[in-house]
Amino acid sequence: MMNYWTIQSTAIALLKARADFAAIAATGILPDDGSYPKTPGVESVLATLGLCLVVTEPFASDPGDAALSGTTHELIQFSVLIRYRSKAAIDAGILLTHWHTLDIIRKTLQGQPSSEPNPHLRFQSDSPPWDYDGNVGGDNRVNVHFSVGHILTP
Repeated sequence: MMNYWTIQSTAIALLKARADFAAIAATGILPDDGSYPKTPGVESVLATLGLCLVVTEPFASDPGDAALSGTTHELIQFSVLIRYRSKAAIDAGILLTHWHTLDIIRKTLQGQPSSEPNPHLRFQSDSPPWDYDGNVGGDNRVNVHFSVGHILTP
């Protein structure tokens, strides 16, 4: 069972392991520390690579379903924020656009971690699965949303 404190790091590890993201894996996949959109390092990554992924900290979406025993099943959400600056990406040789990146993120994280025997405790697309914020300050921004079940037993 995944714990709150491992959701973000698990998502980051899966994204970094993806061959499509080899060019940005070392510096371009960042954990949000709660300061987004001012997450440290984003602007320097965008200036050099043109593509940056920021994985948010997990947050609860609802109080969950509680049994009389006190056991609760809750839905925990997190997002992967895509920031794409086309000129810098092209100059850095990054061949992915924000739309390609969206597709790869969904294929990479959906249903993971596969080692989890309970499919309700794996990453699933949330509602909406993604949204496009448009071009903001020269960056195309897409938010990719996931949820994962979590069982809390007193």
